[in-house]
Amino acid sequence: MDTEIINTAILTGRTVAIPLKIVAVEMNGIITDVSPFVECRSTNEDIIKVSKGCDYVFVSGKESQGSMNARIIFNYEHLSAPLELTVWVPKLPLQIELSDGKLSQVKGWRVPILPDRRPTRDSEDEDEEERGKTRGCTLQYQHALVRVFTQFHTTSSEGTNQVITMLGPDWSVDVTDLVSDFMRVADTRIAQIVEGNVLGGREPGTTMFKVVSPLMEVVLGEVPLIVADDKVTITDLRAELVSGLSLSLESNPGTSHTFIAKTTAHQRLQTLKQVPG
Repeated sequence: MDTEIINTAILTGRTVAIPLKIVAVEMNGIITDVSPFVECRSTNEDIIKVSKGCDYVFVSGKESQGSMNARIIFNYEHLSAPLELTVWVPKLPLQIELSDGKLSQVKGWRVPILPDRRPTRDSEDEDEEERGKTRGCTLQYQHALVRVFTQFHTTSSEGTNQVITMLGPDWSVDVTDLVSDFMRVADTRIAQIVEGNVLGGREPGTTMFKVVSPLMEVVLGEVPLIVADDKVTITDLRAELVSGLSLSLESNPGTSHTFIAKTTAHQRLQTLKQVPG
């Protein structure tokens, strides 16, 4: 069975569980399922928990630490046996990266004004803004792509409380999809989540973009976001033809249990009537 459990419940609020089945081996070699008759307990529920029926171990997201030797004790009649697991927890605060931490208006790019909001600031170009108001439009603000990372870590089983990082200290895990439902903008008058993990400016100011806990009223990570009172101009637009993709895997020389995946985009059309992406 799996001897490791990754506590993503801290990020998602969804329980992570591993099913259990307890058997006894008799002297004559007969194997008997004794799961309904077993008593069990976790030696530290702040790391891992076990169900009342002893049929699964789980983490609920309310745990605060990991361990390389989290232990569940099972008792059956006069017999006792431990189950040891490694529990990984996300490192907090989360690392939040914005493709652009300063968003400005894009000169010459207009979008409709939403019914519940009209521009309130003074524009540097009064004529341009007046025309926008007349036509029910305003300038488009830049967008920023959000990515959220963390490292999963645990503590040493040697009693030293040494922190051990999954895959090594140089590795981080992209958890953007896991926390997408818990992304927030502190002041939605200044910026908003446009779609998925994309932020868009609304009016000049400074606010915080943050990821909140799904279980408690705490912030798991945050980063400042500036919406500037200036304009930028589009100077270049590029398009790239993609006729296909290839994927290659190779072992990582730094660690034996990881692989490096490389994707290559091809730009040459190989077959008749092939349509590029």
